[in-house]
Amino acid sequence: MSEPLALLPLALAAAGGRVDAWSTTQLVAAGLTLLQRSAPLVRALAGRRSAIMLPNSPALITALAASDGRGALLLPPSLPTDELSRRLQEANVGAVFTNAVLAERLPEGVTVALLDDAPRSAHVIAPGRTMTVDLGSHHGLSLEGDRAAEGREEECVVWFDDLEPRPLTAITHRELLQNARRMATELLLTPVDTTIAARPLSDPPTLTCGVLAPLLAAGCVQMPQDHDAAALLSTLATVPATMLVGDAPMYAGILAHLEALQVRWTAPSLATCVCIGTHADAPLGARWTATTGTRLTWYSATSRSENRATGSGDDL
Repeated sequence: MSEPLALLPLALAAAGGRVDAWSTTQLVAAGLTLLQRSAPLVRALAGRRSAIMLPNSPALITALAASDGRGALLLPPSLPTDELSRRLQEANVGAVFTNAVLAERLPEGVTVALLDDAPRSAHVIAPGRTMTVDLGSHHGLSLEGDRAAEGREEECVVWFDDLEPRPLTAITHRELLQNARRMATELLLTPVDTTIAARPLSDPPTLTCGVLAPLLAAGCVQMPQDHDAAALLSTLATVPATMLVGDAPMYAGILAHLEALQVRWTAPSLATCVCIGTHADAPLGARWTATTGTRLTWYSATSRSENRATGSGDDL
């Protein structure tokens, strides 16, 4: 029998972190319960991939668990209907985990699991059948196994990268676990850390750095849906966050907001600021440090040396 904790969602649950108000154990248990109690969803996924199209929310972890070890296609919520149809067909998707608003843009006949009320309940809509599923979020999950398991060599998430010649890209459970554990070590993440993931989690580097790494370190992740500079500053002033994950436009927007309103920086607990992007921006890094007293650390999925060349911060 294969090692159960070699699957990414079960490894997350075993680590014991939290997303917003929910433990990863509750979120993962809800996803497994959804499969156990929805035969139409299981039939739709048989021999096919799942797809996840959600705003930043704890339901993401439930959807990963309900994907049951198969590859989950990450879909940006902003995609138009015709592009959604093309990607679902090309990736051989059997069912989509989403919410009621986004589901309106999906093509007809697609099986969907609406996770608006996850991890409490889900609403499954399949051809000829609709049902509401109690996900039993009050129940925990008893996990046994090797908590340092390397991970399966099976695809865990897939996505379309329009910059690549072959745009459908996959990453395995093993690769995600290795990358996230390495990042947790390099960023010195601990169970007392709180991370704010302020970028769409349909982006794999943000998912890895902003969610998987802190959760594997048993930390807490906050997933604000509003990434506006004013909203993020309000969150940072009220949440004792120790790490912020975003992109260069987000950090530039925060600086512009502070400068325009002549507002002082008030996030004393924030120690680590990670910028997702392929190129380090030395001027932005210098401005950020001068204003906040913290350094920007660039994370690129393709390069680990850019910041060493520019001297603008650390590089993961």
